[in-house]
Parts: sequence; structure tokens; C-alpha cells
Amino acid sequence: MPESSSIARTILQWAQDFRDGELGVEEIQEAFAAISDLQVAGLAPVLSRKLLAARRELDAIRFGMCERGQRAEINRIFLELQEAISLDNLP
Repeated sequence: MPESSSIARTILQWAQDFRDGELGVEEIQEAFAAISDLQVAGLAPVLSRKLLAARRELDAIRFGMCERGQRAEINRIFLELQEAISLDNLP
């Protein structure tokens, strides 16, 4: 897992890879689960809150939702994270 300083860039890459079909729903869920709480704590406050919320949402959509619905929700989550990253002027 990347260092805290590169989490934002990693999230942006995951978003692109997901949209390009290079990462699937389960891979994204596993990738977010692998981000440690310590790494999250090292992020800007807005991004940290959004990332924690994203992890909870990803856990919630894992079951009981079709893959198409999961993909739509994951895309929404990525849009929110990208907005948080841009607000914090992160690379």
C-alpha cells in the first residue's frame, strides 16, 4: 500500500483504472480496505473524512446490490473523492 503522501494520487489512478475497466468492483473494495487508518489520518481533513465515508459505503454496497448498481455507486464515490482531492489542491 502506498505511503500517506501518495494516497491521493493512488485514488485518482484507481478511479481511472476502474472507469477503464482495468479494476473491478471487488478489486476496488479490497484496495480501499487495504488503506490503513494511520494512512488516512495523515491526509488532509476533508479527504480523510471522505475516504473514511467511502470505505463505509463500499462495505455497505458489497452485499445486496447488483454489480451494475455497485459500479454506479463506486463511480459516485470516486467523484466525491476527486472533488475532495481538488479542493485540497493535492497533486
